[in-house]
Amino acid sequence: MKTQDYLLPTWTLCPLINDDYTGISDQDAEQLNSFIAGELEKYPMFWALCPEDIDNYSGFYPRNDLNNLGDDCITVTFQIGA
Repeated sequence: MKTQDYLLPTWTLCPLINDDYTGISDQDAEQLNSFIAGELEKYPMFWALCPEDIDNYSGFYPRNDLNNLGDDCITVTFQIGA
């Protein structure tokens, strides 16, 4: 199984794990969906692993893999193949 780590804003966890976009702006939801679509083009079999594959440390980072902006982030591991 091949995996890929991404540094993502912490607000992405609910949409990624639970498909729950409650309280997330339309612009943020669009950015996240665009990110996922782009990764699906590169890796046709792309999905988040179980929550235990999420790094427990979060903090402010000057950039992230979603939008290259500063945000409170966390490392999330995705499975990218069969």
